Amino acid sequence: MSIKFGTDGWRGLIARDFTFENVEHVIQAFCDVFQTRSEPDKIFLGYDRRFLSRQFAETVASVLCANGLEVHFAKQYCPTPCISWMTKAFNGGAGVMVTASHNPFDWNGIKFKEADGSSASSDYTNPIEAQLQKNNAQGKTPLKLDLKQAQKQGLFHEFDPMDLYVKQLQSFVDVTSIRNAGWHIVSDAMHGSGGGYFQAVLLDGVKELHGDSNPSFQGIQPEPIAKNLEELAEAVAHEGIDIGLATDGDADRIGTMDETGRFIDSHHLFALILQHLVEDRELTGDVVKTVSTTQMIDALCKQY
Repeated sequence: MSIKFGTDGWRGLIARDFTFENVEHVIQAFCDVFQTRSEPDKIFLGYDRRFLSRQFAETVASVLCANGLEVHFAKQYCPTPCISWMTKAFNGGAGVMVTASHNPFDWNGIKFKEADGSSASSDYTNPIEAQLQKNNAQGKTPLKLDLKQAQKQGLFHEFDPMDLYVKQLQSFVDVTSIRNAGWHIVSDAMHGSGGGYFQAVLLDGVKELHGDSNPSFQGIQPEPIAKNLEELAEAVAHEGIDIGLATDGDADRIGTMDETGRFIDSHHLFALILQHLVEDRELTGDVVKTVSTTQMIDALCKQY
């Protein structure tokens, strides 16, 4: 078995690479490495709406619990940022998300989140990959525990991501002002984990496209870029919509449309948000950004 980790985890083709057996081995390797660290023995576990994602997540939970880790399991699909936030906010030792993000429908994967909620770095995942190869060479069998038994032992708990995460998001934005503005908003969940969340956060006035579960994503790769959002652009341009909001397969990427149906990528959106925070909210201080984020942020910081 040759499994190579990429950005914050591992992704593969379902049934060829991403199988229940391989998931068990990957999570056992994660447990072996995790238990050498001094993080809390509490793992937050979520999943997207891809084919068999919940079942794969249950397999992940079975191995985690069998290794004595306390698992907090999402009752339903949720955005990846929900798992990041919960891991940090509720003193988790790590987060695990079953998702292939914006990859095509026949892929699935596992994202790891470090204790601070950040995406796992190569320094975090390289030891897991090395442990996996070591376990395979030694013929180590992953431990597994029935989830009903794990629940009786106090190792398996469920949480409602729609409740907790939505309340957290509402604390960041002025929901009342948005509602009173009378905006007509349309969201495109691309059949992914963002389905229902904009309506829940903003309470009403949001029309949703592709909010239902469709593991094939209607043949469109669930990445919020202009070529994949023709229906959203059409709706915004011809239905009197003020803004369009689109999220990818696990709702950790966003694309937007202005009132004319013109696509605005996330880099321009981040720049607009920074402008709003400084000019409208009059915030001051340092700005932290990732290497991959647009240098427009650097330019705005210099200007301000």
